[in-house]
Amino acid sequence: MPYLKAATDAPFGATPFDETLRLQPYNKVVGYATRIFPGDFVTLAADGNVQVAAAGDRLLGVSAVDSAASTADANVLVYDHPDQRFAVQVDDTGTATAQTNVGNNTDILATAGDATTSRSRHELTQSGWGTGTAQCKLIGLHPIETAFASNRKMIVRISEHIYGTGAESGV
Repeated sequence: MPYLKAATDAPFGATPFDETLRLQPYNKVVGYATRIFPGDFVTLAADGNVQVAAAGDRLLGVSAVDSAASTADANVLVYDHPDQRFAVQVDDTGTATAQTNVGNNTDILATAGDATTSRSRHELTQSGWGTGTAQCKLIGLHPIETAFASNRKMIVRISEHIYGTGAESGV
């Protein structure tokens, strides 16, 4: 788990907030040229292999491991349970996240990982909070924080989950 410090601009991707509900292996094909960092939000490609997610993708979960670019990997471990809650930072673009955003949805900001620390730099887009469909639902402020604002750690769950319930289309 990454070191968390309140009220700092230090994105770390996503990490399970409480107990792990499920950690499952997935395949990544040799031709996938993007490194998957621990903490990256991931999705399934049309061929059923795991890859780094982008804003707007339906999410599979969060990678628990580092997987080098362009190498086949049959053991990319993913926190993939639809009810898993995650700690993740919001960015500092737009109106600051507030208590009124609890229960709202937003998409991820899929920034490339940090090769020096081998850690994800994914975070949430705070300017996107709303009632419409988006990738993550805000559960609340992480206990390490004292107030809602920009660059704060939040607790979320995936609202556009590949294995979620509802009228969702397949991959």
